[in-house]
Amino acid sequence: MKSSDGNVGDPAVSSLYGKVDPGEFGLFITLGNFTNPAKNFAKSKSNLRLIDGNELVDLVLQDYEEFNSRYKGLLPLKRVYAPDQESEE
Repeated sequence: MKSSDGNVGDPAVSSLYGKVDPGEFGLFITLGNFTNPAKNFAKSKSNLRLIDGNELVDLVLQDYEEFNSRYKGLLPLKRVYAPDQESEE
């Protein structure tokens, strides 16, 4: 596990991909963002997936109901409803 501030660039993504053997898949997840060169590098690799912080949050919210109760205990979320003020106008 590695932690750093800022955007993840092509060197880090390329380094991970260099460890991916033929027939394997690489997954790079960051709470931040990827630089454009990193994204372009990943686009050219069919067995490499990048997930940034925004997509990670979207995936968690999308699939939270399917989580095992153990993981829901580690990440307790509660659905809250709020009125949509734009639709009232």
